[in-house]
Amino acid sequence: MNNKTNALFFMLFFTLFFNQSASAQRFYGVQANSLDLTLGGDIGFRIINELNNSHTEILENRSALESFKLSYKFGLNYNIGLNSRLSIKTGFRYSNPGFGISRIERVDFSEGLNNIPKIIDHRGYSYKINYQFIGVPLGIRYTLSSRSCDPYIEAGFTPSLLLQTKVSEFDYQGNQSDTYNMDDNINDFNLFSFVNIGGNFIISDKLSGFTQLTSTLQVNNFRKDIFSEKLVQLGIEFGVRRILN
Repeated sequence: MNNKTNALFFMLFFTLFFNQSASAQRFYGVQANSLDLTLGGDIGFRIINELNNSHTEILENRSALESFKLSYKFGLNYNIGLNSRLSIKTGFRYSNPGFGISRIERVDFSEGLNNIPKIIDHRGYSYKINYQFIGVPLGIRYTLSSRSCDPYIEAGFTPSLLLQTKVSEFDYQGNQSDTYNMDDNINDFNLFSFVNIGGNFIISDKLSGFTQLTSTLQVNNFRKDIFSEKLVQLGIEFGVRRILN
């Protein structure tokens, strides 16, 4: 298995194990309004396609050099119960998706991502592209049963604003040598869709926890460029929920 497959397998195993440990917990009415604090991590990469057939070489260059990136996210959710099964959520979310670039000669990112030369140097530099977003999740959660750990599925959209693009530079030994802003031809306002699967477990009458597998796909075209580009994230998230009523 490659690194990406191993990471996804581990997240799935850990989530199932964690939720199973809550099997003795009683069902808590999900119709109650509540606040969540969440923290999680993602494997991030991107889907990129040509808008025409005149830039195939640049596309192949980017596809060969770029790889997935580990990132983190945190946020605050406000949940409004509709009935014993359904609730809606909104809130605030920070995330920093992106991707990595394999070891190459040192480059000037002021020229943009598409102009990076395909010159691989195993003693050269590696880069992590971090897109820093704040967003407002708008979703609906359906609780599948009142047994065990209250398994649920939720889906929705997150309108998001790009704060900045940070590039982290590493030498061939893995030491970070520089961090700087990149000004690229991308959209500031973006829309992401999400689907999450998880389970709740009871801590006390007013406090519960949850863990979930998360998936996020960008809806709009991220880049104002010769390519169609969308960010993708697969991850895991943990949270604590405070019951309000």
